[in-house]
Amino acid sequence: MSEQKQIVYIDTSILISPLFDKEDKRRSANNILNKLAYNSKNYEISIPHIVVGEAINAILLKSEQDFNNKLQWFINMLHKLNAKLKPLEDRIADIALKLRKKDDRIDFCDLIIIAHAIYHTKQSGKEVKLYIRSSEVNENYQLRKTIDEESDNKVEILED
Repeated sequence: MSEQKQIVYIDTSILISPLFDKEDKRRSANNILNKLAYNSKNYEISIPHIVVGEAINAILLKSEQDFNNKLQWFINMLHKLNAKLKPLEDRIADIALKLRKKDDRIDFCDLIIIAHAIYHTKQSGKEVKLYIRSSEVNENYQLRKTIDEESDNKVEILED
């Protein structure tokens, strides 16, 4: 009997941190990514399309001579993670808009990523771990309460 994989969503900030951030954040993100990649047989890594778009945009804007190397690193990381790319669906956008009504200070792209995780729990009934750099999410009681209610307390938000 095979064990079920832990579902994990990763935010853009974690995925591209090794390319652009200061040493402490790069180290923290690398630890997360390496753990997930090394143990990929235990995880179902889901990456929303918006994360891929944000990452490529950041690589375009922040890379001069080494654009190709950074883009190749990003693509290789997606392969190492054995990531499943997830498209935006109407129901996910509806969840993001509901979250937006609770707090309009949170970046809407982050809300879409959170909504993906919530939608996944609703579809599968499984718990989801979400790696995101957004302390505002956990510090905002109303938004956190809405996430918990929408996901039946099945989305765990982890910050690096």
